[in-house]
Amino acid sequence: MYFILKYMDYEQHKCQEFMDEDDCNTEFENKTLLINPDCPIGIIRDYIATNLQFSEEETGRFDLSTEKAILLNIQRKPPTECGLEFLINMETYYIILPSENGQQDSSKLLIPLLNRFSKEYLEFMAQQRRRSSSIKIKRKSSNKTSNSSVSSAQSLLDGKTSSKSEK
Repeated sequence: MYFILKYMDYEQHKCQEFMDEDDCNTEFENKTLLINPDCPIGIIRDYIATNLQFSEEETGRFDLSTEKAILLNIQRKPPTECGLEFLINMETYYIILPSENGQQDSSKLLIPLLNRFSKEYLEFMAQQRRRSSSIKIKRKSSNKTSNSSVSSAQSLLDGKTSSKSEK
């Protein structure tokens, strides 16, 4: 029993901002880590932080995301909660670092700790854009539905008011 964690070395991730695509493709590779989800999330967090060589500050800031760009918020989970409660056997997850201001807002793009020119990174970002678009479409349609419901209710109320005044 295990889940798959895709990532790249954190120091390399920081360096790739200053490199072009050719340098990143040849020097920086994404890595895979297999992790047993059948243990407390606190141990899983520590194991990931140790393998990625995160500093103590960074250890409390990273998160995991599904392939469908859904943030798991593992830092908010109690350290004794079993990983099997939300980590699925054989699924792939990605390391997500907080945005510049330290907050990971659900309306912002999640940035995985991957080589930004890799196929995995590009697929993750495309999936995230599709998910973001579908959420926006659902919000717009629910707003239209609620607005039309309010209009219908108002029409009914107006109709009852006018029929009372006619009597």
